[in-house]
Amino acid sequence: MSKLALCILICLCLGERVRTEDKTLTGDNVEVKVLGKSGKISLTINPPAESENEVSQVTVNWDELKEVDGDGNDVTDKRFNTFANQDFTYSDIENTTYSDIEAQMISFSASLAKQQTTLGNLTVVMYIFKEMGTLSLGEETHTVHPGTLKFNIVIENWTWGADSDAHMLEFVIDIKGKADDAVKKETETGEPQTFDMGANTNLVLSQKVKTSDSGDWTDMPTGYPDYTTKGNKKMFIFRFPKGDKITYDPSLESAPSSSVAIVGNTLVFLLAMVAAAICSN
Repeated sequence: MSKLALCILICLCLGERVRTEDKTLTGDNVEVKVLGKSGKISLTINPPAESENEVSQVTVNWDELKEVDGDGNDVTDKRFNTFANQDFTYSDIENTTYSDIEAQMISFSASLAKQQTTLGNLTVVMYIFKEMGTLSLGEETHTVHPGTLKFNIVIENWTWGADSDAHMLEFVIDIKGKADDAVKKETETGEPQTFDMGANTNLVLSQKVKTSDSGDWTDMPTGYPDYTTKGNKKMFIFRFPKGDKITYDPSLESAPSSSVAIVGNTLVFLLAMVAAAICSN
């Protein structure tokens, strides 16, 4: 069999999902670089010439996933301090709709294994919105604009420890913007938490989570999402109640200014998150 024929056969067997190393994604004044297998994503947003906004840079790194008991203590052997050794695959970019809002979508997934034992499956589905619309998670609502990036984090089939009814999963994401520190903004009742990451970029964090396909959106435990710093890390911490399929939906967007509407930074960030998680593992 020729090398060309062999390559074609391998691609057909793999279907649409493939592995990649370093990756650069661009679109709507945004560039995203996925750095090797570090799990780190670098996002650069270049505002239009008519805008007075400065260039925005954001980095995202999957930091830690662990099971904790009802008192917040770690459960032995149920902790990932790095995703670098996880095998991720990712999809092609597709045109789709999310809550009847036109968007582009890409996803990546991995079977989370530790000491040759699979503990669960992680999937991240990222959406870049192409038009304005309103998303609802229970009684919580959020307006998205062209360029807003939303990424659904889905954790399925986690092998919970014994006597785990009160156990939760704690997920930590290290997200750095141009500002020295993320600043929490004032929001109205029923709106998600919003953090100013600097250079006109907002991180929007819902307080809602689902624990099954058929379940309702419910609140995270009191105090979550949480934000803290540790050394040079800007750690956003989420706690998800026990469930068979846990779904969480954060987003990243440019804040509107007097001269320019929402910049399409989320498309690139979405793609970057996908590639980064893939490449990081």
